Amino acid sequence: MLAALFSASRPFAADARVLVATVGKPAPAFVLEDLSGAPVSSASLHGKPLYINVFASWCPPCRVELPAIVRGYNRFKAKVAFLGVDEQEPAEKIQPFRRAMGIRYPIAIDQGQMEASYRAHSVPTSVFIDRRGIVRALYRGPIPPPLLQKYLELIAAS
Repeated sequence: MLAALFSASRPFAADARVLVATVGKPAPAFVLEDLSGAPVSSASLHGKPLYINVFASWCPPCRVELPAIVRGYNRFKAKVAFLGVDEQEPAEKIQPFRRAMGIRYPIAIDQGQMEASYRAHSVPTSVFIDRRGIVRALYRGPIPPPLLQKYLELIAAS
């Protein structure tokens, strides 16, 4: 069933079985691969507030917002799980970008699932999920640092 749901041969948006992230509703499940090819799933992150940042190394607005996200990680890492999700770039391209930006939280590679399920049609996109798995905020575009902090505090307190 999971293989059929996440098949790359069909467009995700056209598949009615794909859940779409909606504020106030449960976050859609996902299974991605980290930079080493190991699976990263929403199930493995459940029970802790989760911040997802969908980005790409070639994206200038992503580069603008990342320093604030890295500072947010340093401040909230004990209370909130962070996950960077790169849009369809190879791991060998992401690794130098990760080092240059000082990203120490896990990064996974999206092959279209996050784009469809989390409406991350443009990067960057930020998703804030509370410990019960409810989407508390979605933000498209470079998130202003005060808003990032506000939403991190919101899910950390959940």
